[in-house]
Amino acid sequence: MGKDKECSDRQPNQEIWSRVFSDDFCAGPLSPLFFSYAQGIFGKDKVKYHQGYLYTSLDLFDSLTRIRHFPKKLRKYLLLSYYPDYLHQQILNQPYRPIQHRFFNLLIGFIKPNIIRGRIIKSYATFEKKYTHYLRYFDQKIQNNNSFVDLLKLDKDLDNKFKPHWTISFAGGYHCIYAVSQLQYLLDETYHDASMLSTLLSGISSRTNQVNQEIQQLALFLKNDPCFQKSIHGENTPKISLKTTSKEFLKAFNEFLDKHGHRGYYRDVLYPTWQENPDILFKTIVALAIKEIYETSKSEGIDFEEAIYKIEKIPKKTHRKILHWITLSRIFIKFREDERYFLDLHLSRKRKLYLKIAEKLQQKKLLEQKDDIFFLDIPTVIALINGTYISVSEKVKQTKNEFATYQYQLPPKFLYTNKIKSDVSSIKTELRGIPASSGIITGNARVVLSLKDMDKIQSNDILVTRFTDPGWTSCFHLISGLVTEIGSALSHGAIIAREYGIPAVTGVKDILKFISNGDHITVNGNTGIVTFTKK
Repeated sequence: MGKDKECSDRQPNQEIWSRVFSDDFCAGPLSPLFFSYAQGIFGKDKVKYHQGYLYTSLDLFDSLTRIRHFPKKLRKYLLLSYYPDYLHQQILNQPYRPIQHRFFNLLIGFIKPNIIRGRIIKSYATFEKKYTHYLRYFDQKIQNNNSFVDLLKLDKDLDNKFKPHWTISFAGGYHCIYAVSQLQYLLDETYHDASMLSTLLSGISSRTNQVNQEIQQLALFLKNDPCFQKSIHGENTPKISLKTTSKEFLKAFNEFLDKHGHRGYYRDVLYPTWQENPDILFKTIVALAIKEIYETSKSEGIDFEEAIYKIEKIPKKTHRKILHWITLSRIFIKFREDERYFLDLHLSRKRKLYLKIAEKLQQKKLLEQKDDIFFLDIPTVIALINGTYISVSEKVKQTKNEFATYQYQLPPKFLYTNKIKSDVSSIKTELRGIPASSGIITGNARVVLSLKDMDKIQSNDILVTRFTDPGWTSCFHLISGLVTEIGSALSHGAIIAREYGIPAVTGVKDILKFISNGDHITVNGNTGIVTFTKK
Protein backbone atom coordinates (compact mmCIF):
# COMPACT_ATOMS: atom_id res chain seq x y z
CA MET A 1 0.00 0.00 0.00
CA GLY A 2 1.40 3.37 -1.00
CA LYS A 3 2.24 6.12 1.46
CA ASP A 4 -0.57 8.52 0.40
CA LYS A 5 -3.25 5.85 0.56
CA GLU A 6 -2.02 4.65 3.92
CA CYS A 7 -2.52 8.09 5.49
CA SER A 8 -5.39 9.45 3.40
CA ASP A 9 -8.01 9.22 6.18
CA ARG A 10 -5.80 10.21 9.08
CA GLN A 11 -7.39 13.02 11.07
CA PRO A 12 -5.48 16.00 12.57
CA ASN A 13 -4.01 15.38 16.02
CA GLN A 14 -4.92 11.70 15.82
CA GLU A 15 -2.77 9.63 18.17
CA ILE A 16 -0.36 7.15 16.61
CA TRP A 17 0.46 3.78 18.15
CA SER A 18 3.53 1.85 17.07
CA ARG A 19 4.36 -1.85 17.31
CA VAL A 20 8.05 -1.21 16.52
CA PHE A 21 9.21 0.13 19.88
CA SER A 22 7.44 -2.63 21.83
CA ASP A 23 8.89 -5.27 19.47
CA ASP A 24 12.31 -4.38 20.91
CA PHE A 25 10.94 -5.11 24.38
CA CYS A 26 9.08 -8.31 23.54
CA ALA A 27 8.77 -9.50 19.95
CA GLY A 28 5.65 -11.51 19.29
CA PRO A 29 2.19 -11.73 20.85
CA LEU A 30 1.70 -11.10 24.56
CA SER A 31 -0.59 -12.92 26.93
CA PRO A 32 -3.21 -10.67 28.61
CA LEU A 33 -1.43 -11.03 31.97
CA PHE A 34 1.91 -9.96 30.50
CA PHE A 35 0.30 -7.00 28.74
CA SER A 36 -1.20 -5.97 32.08
CA TYR A 37 2.31 -6.15 33.59
CA ALA A 38 3.69 -4.06 30.70
CA GLN A 39 1.07 -1.38 31.45
CA GLY A 40 2.70 -0.93 34.84
CA ILE A 41 6.09 -0.39 33.18
CA PHE A 42 5.14 1.97 30.35
CA GLY A 43 2.01 3.57 31.81
CA LYS A 44 -1.63 2.67 31.09
CA ASP A 45 -2.16 5.62 28.77
CA LYS A 46 1.01 4.83 26.79
CA VAL A 47 0.21 1.28 25.66
CA LYS A 48 -2.53 -0.46 23.71
CA TYR A 49 -3.39 -4.15 23.25
CA HIS A 50 -4.39 -5.08 19.71
CA GLN A 51 -4.67 -8.58 18.24
CA GLY A 52 -2.40 -9.96 20.95
CA TYR A 53 0.40 -7.40 20.39
CA LEU A 54 1.70 -4.53 22.51
CA TYR A 55 1.55 -1.09 20.90
CA THR A 56 3.15 1.97 22.45
CA SER A 57 2.24 5.58 21.86
CA LEU A 58 4.73 7.38 19.63
CA ASP A 59 4.59 10.16 22.23
CA LEU A 60 6.40 7.78 24.59
CA PHE A 61 9.12 7.07 22.03
CA ASP A 62 9.45 10.80 21.29
CA SER A 63 9.92 11.54 24.98
CA LEU A 64 12.68 8.91 25.22
CA THR A 65 14.60 9.75 22.03
CA ARG A 66 14.11 13.53 21.77
CA ILE A 67 14.38 13.63 17.97
CA ARG A 68 15.45 17.26 17.93
CA HIS A 69 18.50 16.22 19.96
CA PHE A 70 19.64 13.96 17.12
CA PRO A 71 21.76 15.84 14.56
CA LYS A 72 19.91 15.93 11.23
CA LYS A 73 22.55 13.83 9.49
CA LEU A 74 21.85 10.91 11.88
CA ARG A 75 18.05 10.83 11.72
CA LYS A 76 17.83 8.99 8.41
CA TYR A 77 19.30 5.83 9.91
CA LEU A 78 17.81 3.70 12.69
CA LEU A 79 15.50 6.40 14.00
CA LEU A 80 13.16 6.56 10.99
CA SER A 81 12.18 2.88 11.25
CA TYR A 82 10.19 3.71 14.40
CA TYR A 83 7.86 6.10 12.53
CA PRO A 84 5.32 5.81 9.69
CA ASP A 85 6.61 6.76 6.24
CA TYR A 86 4.59 9.97 6.03
CA LEU A 87 6.38 11.38 9.11
CA HIS A 88 9.90 10.76 7.81
CA GLN A 89 10.31 14.07 6.00
CA GLN A 90 8.90 15.98 8.97
CA ILE A 91 11.43 14.27 11.27
CA LEU A 92 14.31 14.99 8.90
CA ASN A 93 13.27 18.66 8.65
CA GLN A 94 13.02 19.34 12.38
CA PRO A 95 15.67 21.86 13.39
CA TYR A 96 18.67 20.61 15.32
CA ARG A 97 19.26 22.58 18.50
CA PRO A 98 22.80 21.82 19.70
CA ILE A 99 22.52 24.11 22.72
CA GLN A 100 19.36 22.33 23.88
CA HIS A 101 21.11 19.02 23.18
CA ARG A 102 24.06 19.91 25.42
CA PHE A 103 21.77 21.34 28.13
CA PHE A 104 19.62 18.20 28.02
CA ASN A 105 22.71 15.99 28.48
CA LEU A 106 23.93 18.16 31.37
CA LEU A 107 20.50 18.02 33.00
CA ILE A 108 20.30 14.24 32.66
CA GLY A 109 23.84 13.93 34.03
CA PHE A 110 22.81 15.98 37.06
CA ILE A 111 19.47 14.27 37.73
CA LYS A 112 20.42 10.68 36.77
CA PRO A 113 24.21 10.42 36.51
CA ASN A 114 24.01 6.61 36.36
CA ILE A 115 22.54 6.63 32.81
CA ILE A 116 24.94 8.99 31.04
CA ARG A 117 27.00 7.33 28.32
CA GLY A 118 30.23 7.04 30.29
CA ARG A 119 28.65 5.48 33.39
CA ILE A 120 25.81 3.32 32.17
CA ILE A 121 27.74 0.04 31.81
CA LYS A 122 29.15 0.35 35.33
CA SER A 123 25.68 1.27 36.62
CA TYR A 124 24.17 -1.86 35.12
CA ALA A 125 26.98 -4.02 36.53
CA THR A 126 26.14 -2.65 40.00
CA PHE A 127 22.46 -3.44 39.42
CA GLU A 128 23.30 -6.99 38.22
CA LYS A 129 25.27 -7.71 41.38
CA LYS A 130 22.52 -6.50 43.71
CA TYR A 131 19.73 -8.17 41.74
CA THR A 132 21.54 -11.53 41.48
CA HIS A 133 22.02 -11.43 45.26
CA TYR A 134 18.32 -10.70 45.77
CA LEU A 135 17.29 -13.59 43.50
CA ARG A 136 18.96 -16.05 45.87
CA TYR A 137 16.65 -14.77 48.59
CA PHE A 138 13.64 -14.87 46.23
CA ASP A 139 14.34 -18.47 45.17
CA GLN A 140 14.37 -19.54 48.81
CA LYS A 141 11.16 -17.67 49.68
CA ILE A 142 9.18 -18.95 46.68
CA GLN A 143 9.73 -22.53 47.85
CA ASN A 144 7.79 -21.85 51.06
CA ASN A 145 4.10 -22.40 51.59
CA ASN A 146 3.35 -18.71 51.10
CA SER A 147 0.00 -17.06 51.67
CA PHE A 148 -1.52 -14.70 49.09
CA VAL A 149 -0.27 -11.78 51.19
CA ASP A 150 3.26 -13.20 51.17
CA LEU A 151 3.18 -13.76 47.42
CA LEU A 152 1.92 -10.26 46.65
CA LYS A 153 4.60 -8.76 48.88
CA LEU A 154 7.23 -10.91 47.19
CA ASP A 155 5.94 -9.76 43.79
CA LYS A 156 6.19 -6.11 44.84
CA ASP A 157 9.70 -6.62 46.21
CA LEU A 158 10.80 -8.38 43.01
CA ASP A 159 9.56 -5.51 40.85
CA ASN A 160 11.14 -2.88 43.11
CA LYS A 161 14.52 -4.62 43.00
CA PHE A 162 14.28 -4.82 39.20
CA LYS A 163 13.14 -1.23 38.73
CA PRO A 164 16.64 0.18 37.94
CA HIS A 165 16.79 -2.17 34.92
CA TRP A 166 14.10 -0.24 33.06
CA THR A 167 15.71 3.18 33.45
CA ILE A 168 19.18 1.92 32.52
CA SER A 169 18.01 -0.30 29.64
CA PHE A 170 15.92 2.47 28.00
CA ALA A 171 18.89 4.84 28.31
CA GLY A 172 21.19 2.15 26.89
CA GLY A 173 18.86 1.70 23.92
CA TYR A 174 19.05 5.43 23.23
CA HIS A 175 22.86 5.41 23.42
CA CYS A 176 22.97 2.36 21.13
CA ILE A 177 20.79 3.97 18.44
CA TYR A 178 22.86 7.16 18.65
CA ALA A 179 26.24 5.39 18.47
CA VAL A 180 25.30 3.07 15.58
CA SER A 181 23.76 5.99 13.67
CA GLN A 182 26.98 7.99 14.12
CA LEU A 183 29.04 5.05 12.91
CA GLN A 184 26.80 4.43 9.91
CA TYR A 185 26.96 8.11 8.93
CA LEU A 186 30.78 8.18 9.09
CA LEU A 187 31.05 4.95 7.08
CA ASP A 188 28.65 6.28 4.42
CA GLU A 189 30.76 9.44 4.15
CA THR A 190 34.00 7.46 3.84
CA TYR A 191 33.15 4.18 2.06
CA HIS A 192 30.69 2.81 -0.47
CA ASP A 193 30.73 -0.73 0.95
CA ALA A 194 27.26 -1.60 2.26
CA SER A 195 28.60 -4.56 4.24
CA MET A 196 31.12 -2.54 6.27
CA LEU A 197 28.73 -1.69 9.13
CA SER A 198 27.57 -5.24 9.86
CA THR A 199 31.16 -6.49 9.57
CA LEU A 200 32.29 -4.01 12.21
CA LEU A 201 29.40 -5.01 14.47
CA SER A 202 30.00 -8.76 14.17
CA GLY A 203 31.66 -11.19 16.56
CA ILE A 204 30.55 -9.34 19.71
CA SER A 205 30.80 -11.60 22.73
CA SER A 206 27.60 -11.35 24.77
CA ARG A 207 25.88 -13.60 27.29
CA THR A 208 23.69 -14.94 24.48
CA ASN A 209 26.79 -15.83 22.48
CA GLN A 210 28.28 -17.57 25.53
CA VAL A 211 25.09 -19.59 25.99
CA ASN A 212 25.29 -20.63 22.34
CA GLN A 213 28.88 -21.74 22.73
CA GLU A 214 27.87 -23.91 25.68
CA ILE A 215 25.06 -25.42 23.59
CA GLN A 216 27.62 -26.26 20.90
CA GLN A 217 29.81 -27.93 23.51
CA LEU A 218 26.83 -29.99 24.68
CA ALA A 219 26.22 -31.05 21.07
CA LEU A 220 29.84 -32.19 20.75
CA PHE A 221 29.54 -34.02 24.07
CA LEU A 222 26.36 -35.76 22.88
CA LYS A 223 27.86 -36.60 19.48
CA ASN A 224 30.58 -38.63 21.21
CA ASP A 225 28.30 -40.10 23.87
CA PRO A 226 28.30 -43.94 23.53
CA CYS A 227 24.62 -44.19 24.49
CA PHE A 228 23.68 -41.63 21.85
CA GLN A 229 25.81 -43.36 19.20
CA LYS A 230 24.09 -46.64 20.01
CA SER A 231 20.68 -44.99 19.72
CA ILE A 232 21.23 -43.46 16.28
CA HIS A 233 23.11 -46.41 14.75
CA GLY A 234 21.06 -49.28 16.14
CA GLU A 235 18.87 -51.36 13.84
CA ASN A 236 15.75 -50.58 15.86
CA THR A 237 16.55 -46.96 16.63
CA PRO A 238 14.58 -45.97 19.72
CA LYS A 239 13.20 -42.49 20.15
CA ILE A 240 16.13 -40.31 21.24
CA SER A 241 15.45 -38.65 24.58
CA LEU A 242 17.33 -37.50 27.63
CA LYS A 243 16.64 -40.92 29.15
CA THR A 244 18.68 -42.60 26.40
CA THR A 245 21.81 -40.52 27.08
CA SER A 246 24.63 -41.33 29.47
CA LYS A 247 24.78 -40.15 33.07
CA GLU A 248 27.75 -37.97 32.14
CA PHE A 249 25.81 -36.12 29.43
CA LEU A 250 22.75 -35.80 31.64
CA LYS A 251 24.91 -34.25 34.36
CA ALA A 252 26.39 -31.72 31.90
CA PHE A 253 22.91 -30.95 30.52
CA ASN A 254 21.51 -30.33 34.01
CA GLU A 255 24.48 -28.12 34.89
CA PHE A 256 23.66 -26.05 31.79
CA LEU A 257 20.02 -25.75 32.93
CA ASP A 258 21.13 -24.68 36.41
CA LYS A 259 23.03 -21.77 34.80
CA HIS A 260 20.76 -20.81 31.93
CA GLY A 261 17.47 -22.62 32.47
CA HIS A 262 15.69 -19.32 33.15
CA ARG A 263 15.75 -18.59 29.43
CA GLY A 264 12.68 -19.56 27.49
CA TYR A 265 11.31 -19.99 24.03
CA TYR A 266 9.58 -16.60 23.98
CA ARG A 267 9.82 -13.52 26.18
CA ASP A 268 6.43 -13.89 27.84
CA VAL A 269 5.50 -15.35 31.24
CA LEU A 270 2.98 -17.59 29.43
CA TYR A 271 5.67 -19.89 28.06
CA PRO A 272 7.70 -22.43 30.09
CA THR A 273 11.41 -21.89 30.56
CA TRP A 274 14.11 -24.33 29.45
CA GLN A 275 14.25 -25.54 33.05
CA GLU A 276 10.55 -26.40 33.02
CA ASN A 277 10.44 -27.94 29.57
CA PRO A 278 13.89 -28.89 28.25
CA ASP A 279 12.58 -31.04 25.37
CA ILE A 280 12.88 -28.44 22.60
CA LEU A 281 16.36 -27.47 23.75
CA PHE A 282 17.38 -31.14 23.75
CA LYS A 283 15.93 -31.60 20.24
CA THR A 284 18.12 -28.75 19.02
CA ILE A 285 21.20 -30.28 20.64
CA VAL A 286 20.35 -33.63 18.99
CA ALA A 287 20.04 -31.92 15.59
CA LEU A 288 23.41 -30.24 16.09
CA ALA A 289 25.03 -33.51 17.16
CA ILE A 290 23.66 -35.46 14.20
CA LYS A 291 24.74 -32.79 11.72
CA GLU A 292 28.24 -32.71 13.24
CA ILE A 293 28.32 -29.03 14.07
CA TYR A 294 31.75 -28.08 15.31
CA GLU A 295 32.81 -26.02 18.29
CA THR A 296 33.93 -22.86 16.52
CA SER A 297 31.33 -20.29 15.55
CA LYS A 298 30.83 -19.50 11.86
CA SER A 299 31.51 -15.84 12.48
CA GLU A 300 34.76 -15.87 14.38
CA GLY A 301 36.88 -13.06 13.06
CA ILE A 302 34.77 -12.45 9.95
CA ASP A 303 36.80 -9.80 8.17
CA PHE A 304 36.77 -7.59 11.27
CA GLU A 305 40.54 -7.17 11.36
CA GLU A 306 40.61 -6.45 7.63
CA ALA A 307 37.91 -3.77 8.07
CA ILE A 308 39.89 -2.12 10.89
CA TYR A 309 43.02 -2.24 8.72
CA LYS A 310 41.17 -0.37 5.94
CA ILE A 311 39.93 2.25 8.38
CA GLU A 312 43.41 2.88 9.76
CA LYS A 313 44.61 3.72 6.23
CA ILE A 314 42.41 6.81 5.97
CA PRO A 315 43.43 10.20 7.48
CA LYS A 316 44.05 9.97 11.23
CA LYS A 317 41.39 12.48 12.27
CA THR A 318 38.63 10.57 10.44
CA HIS A 319 39.76 7.08 11.40
CA ARG A 320 39.97 8.06 15.07
CA LYS A 321 36.34 9.20 14.95
CA ILE A 322 35.27 5.95 13.29
CA LEU A 323 37.21 3.80 15.77
CA HIS A 324 35.63 5.75 18.64
CA TRP A 325 32.09 5.05 17.40
CA ILE A 326 32.93 1.43 16.58
CA THR A 327 33.97 0.94 20.20
CA LEU A 328 30.82 2.59 21.57
CA SER A 329 28.52 0.74 19.14
CA ARG A 330 29.99 -2.62 20.10
CA ILE A 331 29.78 -1.79 23.82
CA PHE A 332 26.09 -0.87 23.62
CA ILE A 333 25.11 -3.77 21.34
CA LYS A 334 26.71 -6.13 23.87
CA PHE A 335 24.84 -4.24 26.59
CA ARG A 336 21.49 -4.77 24.83
CA GLU A 337 21.98 -8.54 24.65
CA ASP A 338 23.25 -8.76 28.23
CA GLU A 339 20.35 -6.76 29.69
CA ARG A 340 17.92 -9.02 27.80
CA TYR A 341 19.54 -11.95 29.60
CA PHE A 342 18.70 -10.30 32.94
CA LEU A 343 15.19 -9.47 31.74
CA ASP A 344 14.72 -13.21 31.19
CA LEU A 345 16.00 -13.84 34.73
CA HIS A 346 13.34 -11.49 36.04
CA LEU A 347 10.49 -12.85 33.91
CA SER A 348 11.26 -16.46 34.85
CA ARG A 349 10.75 -15.46 38.51
CA LYS A 350 7.54 -13.60 37.65
CA ARG A 351 6.27 -16.79 35.99
CA LYS A 352 7.09 -18.88 39.09
CA LEU A 353 5.26 -16.38 41.26
CA TYR A 354 2.18 -16.23 39.02
CA LEU A 355 2.00 -20.03 38.93
CA LYS A 356 2.15 -20.15 42.75
CA ILE A 357 -0.77 -17.72 42.90
CA ALA A 358 -2.62 -19.73 40.24
CA GLU A 359 -2.13 -22.94 42.22
CA LYS A 360 -3.79 -21.38 45.26
CA LEU A 361 -6.65 -19.99 43.16
CA GLN A 362 -7.14 -23.43 41.60
CA GLN A 363 -7.33 -24.99 45.07
CA LYS A 364 -10.08 -22.51 45.90
CA LYS A 365 -11.93 -23.56 42.68
CA LEU A 366 -11.51 -20.05 41.24
CA LEU A 367 -9.42 -21.25 38.28
CA GLU A 368 -9.93 -24.46 36.31
CA GLN A 369 -6.26 -24.75 35.28
CA LYS A 370 -3.12 -23.02 36.54
CA ASP A 371 -2.28 -21.65 33.07
CA ASP A 372 -5.63 -19.83 33.02
CA ILE A 373 -4.02 -17.06 35.07
CA PHE A 374 -2.05 -15.91 32.00
CA PHE A 375 -5.31 -15.07 30.22
CA LEU A 376 -6.51 -12.67 32.91
CA ASP A 377 -5.33 -9.15 33.68
CA ILE A 378 -3.69 -8.23 36.99
CA PRO A 379 -6.72 -6.34 38.46
CA THR A 380 -8.88 -9.46 37.93
CA VAL A 381 -6.25 -11.67 39.60
CA ILE A 382 -6.06 -9.24 42.55
CA ALA A 383 -9.87 -9.27 42.84
CA LEU A 384 -9.85 -13.08 43.00
CA ILE A 385 -7.13 -13.01 45.65
CA ASN A 386 -9.12 -10.49 47.73
CA GLY A 387 -12.12 -12.81 47.77
CA THR A 388 -14.28 -10.95 45.28
CA TYR A 389 -16.28 -13.65 43.53
CA ILE A 390 -15.86 -13.38 39.80
CA SER A 391 -16.67 -16.14 37.36
CA VAL A 392 -13.70 -16.01 35.02
CA SER A 393 -14.14 -19.24 33.05
CA GLU A 394 -15.91 -17.54 30.12
CA LYS A 395 -13.40 -14.67 30.11
CA VAL A 396 -10.49 -17.13 30.07
CA LYS A 397 -12.09 -19.13 27.27
CA GLN A 398 -12.66 -15.98 25.21
CA THR A 399 -9.14 -14.58 25.66
CA LYS A 400 -7.58 -17.98 24.95
CA ASN A 401 -9.51 -18.23 21.68
CA GLU A 402 -8.54 -14.68 20.70
CA PHE A 403 -4.89 -15.34 21.53
CA ALA A 404 -4.90 -18.57 19.48
CA THR A 405 -6.48 -16.73 16.55
CA TYR A 406 -3.82 -14.01 16.42
CA GLN A 407 -0.81 -16.01 17.67
CA TYR A 408 0.62 -16.57 14.20
CA GLN A 409 -0.67 -13.41 12.52
CA LEU A 410 1.16 -10.12 12.38
CA PRO A 411 -1.02 -7.01 12.85
CA PRO A 412 -0.23 -3.61 11.29
CA LYS A 413 2.92 -1.79 12.31
CA PHE A 414 1.00 1.39 13.18
CA LEU A 415 -2.50 2.20 14.46
CA TYR A 416 -4.15 5.62 14.25
CA THR A 417 -6.44 5.97 17.29
CA ASN A 418 -9.03 3.25 16.55
CA LYS A 419 -8.36 3.00 12.83
CA ILE A 420 -6.41 -0.06 11.76
CA LYS A 421 -4.15 0.22 8.76
CA SER A 422 -3.32 -2.68 6.49
CA ASP A 423 0.34 -3.25 5.73
CA VAL A 424 -0.17 -5.75 2.92
CA SER A 425 2.36 -5.41 0.13
CA SER A 426 1.59 -5.89 -3.55
CA ILE A 427 5.12 -7.08 -4.40
CA LYS A 428 5.21 -10.75 -5.36
CA THR A 429 8.82 -11.63 -6.16
CA GLU A 430 10.89 -9.08 -4.24
CA LEU A 431 10.49 -7.69 -0.74
CA ARG A 432 12.55 -5.11 1.08
CA GLY A 433 13.52 -5.05 4.75
CA ILE A 434 16.35 -3.79 6.92
CA PRO A 435 19.89 -4.99 6.08
CA ALA A 436 20.98 -6.63 9.34
CA SER A 437 23.96 -8.87 8.59
CA SER A 438 26.09 -8.55 5.47
CA GLY A 439 26.48 -11.08 2.69
CA ILE A 440 24.34 -12.68 0.00
CA ILE A 441 23.01 -16.22 0.22
CA THR A 442 20.73 -18.25 -2.04
CA GLY A 443 19.03 -21.42 -0.91
CA ASN A 444 15.83 -23.09 0.20
CA ALA A 445 13.49 -21.30 2.58
CA ARG A 446 12.46 -23.00 5.79
CA VAL A 447 9.40 -21.31 7.29
CA VAL A 448 9.15 -21.94 11.03
CA LEU A 449 6.50 -20.22 13.13
CA SER A 450 7.01 -22.10 16.37
CA LEU A 451 9.99 -23.51 18.22
CA LYS A 452 8.10 -26.79 18.35
CA ASP A 453 8.99 -27.16 14.66
CA MET A 454 12.68 -26.32 15.09
CA ASP A 455 13.67 -29.94 14.45
CA LYS A 456 12.45 -29.49 10.85
CA ILE A 457 15.31 -27.07 10.12
CA GLN A 458 17.88 -28.71 7.85
CA SER A 459 21.54 -27.80 7.54
CA ASN A 460 22.04 -24.69 5.33
CA ASP A 461 18.34 -23.78 5.25
CA ILE A 462 17.45 -20.09 5.15
CA LEU A 463 15.23 -19.55 8.18
CA VAL A 464 12.12 -17.44 7.55
CA THR A 465 10.15 -16.55 10.67
CA ARG A 466 8.31 -13.74 12.42
CA PHE A 467 11.07 -12.98 14.94
CA THR A 468 13.69 -14.69 17.07
CA ASP A 469 14.09 -14.66 20.83
CA PRO A 470 16.79 -16.36 22.95
CA GLY A 471 15.16 -19.76 22.51
CA TRP A 472 15.88 -19.62 18.78
CA THR A 473 19.58 -18.85 18.93
CA SER A 474 20.76 -22.45 19.05
CA CYS A 475 19.42 -23.04 15.52
CA PHE A 476 21.81 -20.40 14.13
CA HIS A 477 24.46 -23.14 14.01
CA LEU A 478 22.40 -24.85 11.30
CA ILE A 479 21.08 -22.10 9.04
CA SER A 480 22.82 -20.22 6.24
CA GLY A 481 20.60 -17.12 6.26
CA LEU A 482 17.82 -15.40 8.19
CA VAL A 483 14.74 -13.39 7.24
CA THR A 484 12.34 -12.06 9.89
CA GLU A 485 9.06 -10.20 9.62
CA ILE A 486 9.76 -8.24 12.83
CA GLY A 487 12.97 -6.56 13.91
CA SER A 488 15.62 -3.96 13.21
CA ALA A 489 19.38 -3.85 12.73
CA LEU A 490 19.67 -3.94 16.53
CA SER A 491 17.15 -6.73 17.18
CA HIS A 492 18.12 -10.04 18.73
CA GLY A 493 18.10 -11.94 15.41
CA ALA A 494 20.28 -9.32 13.71
CA ILE A 495 22.88 -9.36 16.47
CA ILE A 496 23.12 -13.16 16.56
CA ALA A 497 23.23 -13.41 12.75
CA ARG A 498 26.26 -11.10 12.73
CA GLU A 499 27.92 -13.23 15.40
CA TYR A 500 27.53 -16.27 13.16
CA GLY A 501 28.43 -14.51 9.94
CA ILE A 502 25.20 -15.37 8.13
CA PRO A 503 23.35 -12.90 5.86
CA ALA A 504 20.19 -11.54 7.45
CA VAL A 505 17.37 -9.16 6.60
CA THR A 506 14.91 -8.13 9.32
CA GLY A 507 11.62 -6.25 9.34
CA VAL A 508 10.44 -7.68 5.99
CA LYS A 509 6.78 -6.82 5.78
CA ASP A 510 4.50 -9.67 4.60
CA ILE A 511 7.37 -12.15 4.12
CA LEU A 512 5.25 -14.95 5.61
CA LYS A 513 2.40 -14.20 3.20
CA PHE A 514 4.58 -14.89 0.17
CA ILE A 515 7.28 -17.39 1.18
CA SER A 516 6.61 -21.11 1.60
CA ASN A 517 8.83 -24.02 2.57
CA GLY A 518 11.20 -24.97 -0.23
CA ASP A 519 10.90 -21.69 -2.18
CA HIS A 520 14.15 -20.62 -3.80
CA ILE A 521 15.18 -17.50 -1.95
CA THR A 522 18.04 -14.99 -2.12
CA VAL A 523 18.82 -12.91 0.95
CA ASN A 524 20.92 -9.80 0.38
CA GLY A 525 22.09 -8.66 3.80
CA ASN A 526 23.88 -5.68 2.22
CA THR A 527 20.82 -4.05 0.65
CA GLY A 528 17.96 -5.57 2.65
CA ILE A 529 16.33 -7.07 -0.46
CA VAL A 530 14.83 -10.58 -0.46
CA THR A 531 13.97 -12.14 -3.83
CA PHE A 532 12.28 -15.49 -4.34
CA THR A 533 10.74 -17.89 -6.81
CA LYS A 534 8.02 -20.37 -5.89
CA LYS A 535 8.97 -24.03 -5.79
